[in-house]
Amino acid sequence: MPLVLNSLDLQRGVIAQVEIAPWVTGGGAGSFLDLGAVRGLAVDIKQTMKQQEADNSLYPLDVYPTKAEAIVSFEVLQADLKKMANALGELTSKVTVVGATSATLPLGQPTGGNYWQLRISAPNVGGMKPGSDTYKNRTHTLWRCVQEPALNMKLVRGDETTYKFSFHVVLDTTVTPSTTTDQIGKIADTV
Repeated sequence: MPLVLNSLDLQRGVIAQVEIAPWVTGGGAGSFLDLGAVRGLAVDIKQTMKQQEADNSLYPLDVYPTKAEAIVSFEVLQADLKKMANALGELTSKVTVVGATSATLPLGQPTGGNYWQLRISAPNVGGMKPGSDTYKNRTHTLWRCVQEPALNMKLVRGDETTYKFSFHVVLDTTVTPSTTTDQIGKIADTV
């Protein structure tokens, strides 16, 4: 069998956009807020496997999954109060904007338990349209995510404030699985 290489079929140099919205049941479209400038965006999907072993065999007799998880992490560089509210796991509606002169984010006990929907748009990634050399845009939509809030504001000369986001993707049982989506989300390539 000949080796088939296609230098266009690579994902590289992606300038991705991250958007967040309060969770919507049934995989509905949320009211997304663009999180602006981000750094270090990563989607980590993995399974934990258990090996079934016998003392009289060097190889495992079987291997099966015991856990699956997906974690999305990134830093937001734009430090406005609405993005800070999101970094704390709060809704942007907690931020009160008065005219063009002030905004307030009240701090108190965390409300906790906010579920989020994430959309990550990655234009001009690899992955070919069958039969042509057309690049595609890739969009990751994750239906239901729980944020692990962590906020470390650097208020020093010579450094920048960034908000670290970490989301754990959880099963959304309100979504009916089909050929184009399932209960975690979907990844779609378009021209």
